[in-house]
Amino acid sequence: MFDVQPSYNLPTTLFNVLFPIISIVLCAGLFFVLPKKTAKAVKITKLVLGFLLIGLYLAKTSFLIYRYTSLLGKFDLTYVDKMFGLDLNFYFTFMAAFYLIFSAFSNKKNIFLDILKNTIVSISFAYCALALFNPKMVFTLANYAYGWYHFPNILAMVINLILLVTALYLIKANDVQISLKNFWQGLAGYIMALSLCMTLAIVLNVNISELSYSNTLYDVIKTRINFPWFLLIVIPVFLLISFGIYCLIRLIVCKISHTSFIEKPTLEKKNEFFDIYTFATKTVCCMQGILLLIIISTLVKKPQRNFWGLTCLIPFIMTIFCILAVNEMKKYITSNNESIFEDGNKNAKKILTYTFLGNFIFGFAFKAQLKNERENLIEYKKRMERKRQRELEAKEEEIIEENDSNEQIEEENEENK
Repeated sequence: MFDVQPSYNLPTTLFNVLFPIISIVLCAGLFFVLPKKTAKAVKITKLVLGFLLIGLYLAKTSFLIYRYTSLLGKFDLTYVDKMFGLDLNFYFTFMAAFYLIFSAFSNKKNIFLDILKNTIVSISFAYCALALFNPKMVFTLANYAYGWYHFPNILAMVINLILLVTALYLIKANDVQISLKNFWQGLAGYIMALSLCMTLAIVLNVNISELSYSNTLYDVIKTRINFPWFLLIVIPVFLLISFGIYCLIRLIVCKISHTSFIEKPTLEKKNEFFDIYTFATKTVCCMQGILLLIIISTLVKKPQRNFWGLTCLIPFIMTIFCILAVNEMKKYITSNNESIFEDGNKNAKKILTYTFLGNFIFGFAFKAQLKNERENLIEYKKRMERKRQRELEAKEEEIIEENDSNEQIEEENEENK
């Protein structure tokens, strides 16, 4: 792929073999070298990594702008996708740079920052790791065998290595907790990035990160599968590999920290309703995005600058509202505040709005179950009130009987006197 001398196979073979090995050793070395002892050291390291990503990406883009304008003699919008690399690499780079710089200056936490960092550590790390063995995944232009024309390719690989180091450093700096419960956040971030990529692939009619045509799949099975049917193979396989790498990282972290790989449930009293429906919403969030993207791309058929590709933004929007619904429901998992089940409760209405916008079918199911929970709670309160009333009546009867007994004893005593 990276032919320094296209007429010979040896340089290419050596590169394909040595590059992954050297990259892994380099990333492992940087993981141990980069500091984390003080907050100031972590801040400086994050800023250096963040601005380095931005600087290298701008350098690659600037070179491409110069190359295309020098060849064409003018600026042409048809090369925007190549100049700015509007692919998965672009979004992973943007996510990493934004999070590194933002977290260096602020300790503020919210659900979307969690989505960013978990996407970097899970999906982006897996994508970059696979790209070590298949550099096509990070190349966003044709390969030229002339000196400086390889410069953008070199920068793309360097950016890829920095993304690997960034993911490892976030683990080292304790910014990310490698938990099996958090993998869904990375998957949600991947779906949103994938939605934007699919939109551009169809609207601009370009091959973006093998989404409109998979060279890798062709290399493996030697058969070209038309768009979008190969997505049924590429996306599930990639997600399976990503989850496997994530589990491997968790296993290593658990071995180092001497903790259990299987997460034990907490002993805190939980609201089972929101615990179950938070898990259900996470599942809906992660599954429907991929399915909708494949269905939409199947309906659109061939890209050919088709503006129906904008419908790929639907899974993007639905995923955001699912994330908001999960975030709201998680607030009630460890809370025993049953006011949420009251008819007309504002917080309940907000969660219902998010679930309907995230998936209207799930929204109806959630609404029905919320109503059922409210009725069960009312019935439970009535039963408890009846039980309390019976206990009170029984207690009153005991008091009356005790009083009657005391009176009888007093009467007997008087008669004896």
